[in-house]
Amino acid sequence: MDNYLNEWRDFLLDVLGEITRDIDEESESDSLLARFNYLYEEYNLWGLSKLEFLALIFAVCKEFYPQIDRLIKLANSTEDNSKKSFSYGLVALTAGLFFHEDIDIGSLLDENSFLNEIFICPEKITEDIRLGTGIKLRSGVSNYFLGKVIPLGTASLCARCIAEEDLDLVFGEVIAHKNAYEQILTIGSMHEVVAMEGIIFLKAEKGAGKKFLAGKLADELESNLMILDVTKFFNLDEIEREKVLTRIIQLLVLYKYLIYIDCNDEEMKNGLHESEFIRLLTYISKYTNLIVMGGTDSISTRLTSVDIYEILLERISDEEQQKFYENFAKDMEVKFAKDVKLSEITSKYRLNAGKIRKVIKNCLMDIDSVQTKDKIEIVINKKVLESQIRKICLAKFDGLATRLCSSFTFDDLTVSSEARQKFDGIINRVIYRGTVLEKYGFDKKLPYGRGLVIALYGPPGTGKTMAANVLANELGLDIYRIDLSQISSKYIGESEKNLGAVFDAAKDSNAILFFDEADALFAKRTDVTSSNDKHSNSETAFLLQKMEEYEGISILATNVMQNFDSAFKRRITYMINIEKPGAEERLRLWENVFPEDAPLAEDVRLEVLAQKADIPGSSIKSAAVAAAYRAAARGNAITHEDLAICTDEEYKKTGHTSILRDLLYGYGLPT
Repeated sequence: MDNYLNEWRDFLLDVLGEITRDIDEESESDSLLARFNYLYEEYNLWGLSKLEFLALIFAVCKEFYPQIDRLIKLANSTEDNSKKSFSYGLVALTAGLFFHEDIDIGSLLDENSFLNEIFICPEKITEDIRLGTGIKLRSGVSNYFLGKVIPLGTASLCARCIAEEDLDLVFGEVIAHKNAYEQILTIGSMHEVVAMEGIIFLKAEKGAGKKFLAGKLADELESNLMILDVTKFFNLDEIEREKVLTRIIQLLVLYKYLIYIDCNDEEMKNGLHESEFIRLLTYISKYTNLIVMGGTDSISTRLTSVDIYEILLERISDEEQQKFYENFAKDMEVKFAKDVKLSEITSKYRLNAGKIRKVIKNCLMDIDSVQTKDKIEIVINKKVLESQIRKICLAKFDGLATRLCSSFTFDDLTVSSEARQKFDGIINRVIYRGTVLEKYGFDKKLPYGRGLVIALYGPPGTGKTMAANVLANELGLDIYRIDLSQISSKYIGESEKNLGAVFDAAKDSNAILFFDEADALFAKRTDVTSSNDKHSNSETAFLLQKMEEYEGISILATNVMQNFDSAFKRRITYMINIEKPGAEERLRLWENVFPEDAPLAEDVRLEVLAQKADIPGSSIKSAAVAAAYRAAARGNAITHEDLAICTDEEYKKTGHTSILRDLLYGYGLPT
């Protein structure tokens, strides 16, 4: 036994002398000894005791030094022939040979210690660690000592890493959120110097650039970046989570990773994993001074032991959006056609950086190449660009709204000159919103209420729904009809909840919200004489608030404008009267209602129909369709008689007596 100990002592003196000697940084900076020297210099930072550091040395020696085999054989020649590797007991015994102070083996045998969680582990899984338990390097740690990257392994199910040298290539320059970026740099630098625990929480919508700013901070701190997806992490079973956490901490410690935790706010709101999430943050904060997180809602105040710096990322400006379009197009080697005016695009569609990048990428699958003198260029035109924007912004209303689709244009719409001027004003408000709000500085004067609220009023059938569709088509925006039967509820608070869900779904959709037949929700508020009156008034007040907050377009269609009270009217940007058409307007409606392929007989006199039948545009369309079916059944063209009979039917639906004789008079037709 004495011979074994003496030989073991002499060998360790040689190894330790080699490990701890000065290393020539230029020639051997990436060698195993250089990495071990780094550990030797930094172990106090991790809180390793001399005894724990000695255990780490043994595990590394066992992995890399061939002499270890001879010593193991020598150890096996002692009375305990079951030993096949170094043990915790051998570490304690060796410490007794070299260390003069008393040895506390408690931390050495603690399975939750930093040493056992990150660097070494028992050779066999047992209920607890005993002195006779063999030790070995944890999976992946040997890669570090060989100068290789530790593989993510199971952690790749919920995490990804970006090396420091790739950060600039991945993230590029800072275009937006420059003030927030300066704050982040200040906080990050402070925590690096004073070595105090802290969390930077970036609050913003999805795709706003939270990961981007975390990557830029990592680059500034000369660190690598690790991105952890909380949802995917909690979808793992408990054993997999433990393996993932071990690998994450190894990377944080050995490779100076900055961790960015991507939160799923819905799961946090529902309390699905809140307590586990708190434990996760507490655990990670033991091994790193700084954590960066991102989400749409504020972080839990239960983390009182850690300094939390919440930074709000504001919506990017139109000018910043234009720069993102240009930069992403340049990166993907595409150009915009001459019909693309980015100032108009960014005024109509409010997108964040993530969505803009996705739009440009999707455009690549839907565009043609253009041959120039020198080369073939890939060009994105306005139609393709707007189509992809609308696809990526589609809202999900879960049955509370229906998307309307039509091809109507202003050529199909017959309105007064005053109404047409107001529609032109609406279009200008949308197209030049960026110019007025940002370039002219009116955004500082309008902290809220930047959207448009439009009221279309007039008798039934005059074309209010068509007018809403025409406006949507002219602007290139999607339009959704709100289903009031699904919104309204007899239960107190339920209608407000449904309205809130509608506006939340529409928030980032750039969609037009169309409240058809809105009288039920928006009627004049009465004196409060019962709880039902209070309930009705609270619904209206809530709606007014949500319409003011919504930055898009809200259109209300009503038959009776007089029922709207003054408080509501003040919040309406445009009130447009869709009047019942006169004879001249009705003639234009008749002329436009027939498709090019519809066969009309020579005897058709549309001017007679327009003069004699005072019916709205919807009735004219119904009469034309009904006449077409009569003609199709006979197999010939649509005659004046067909149109007269069907027009008379529509006229009688409005509560009038028959005018068929007037419609047929003068044509020699039977009456």
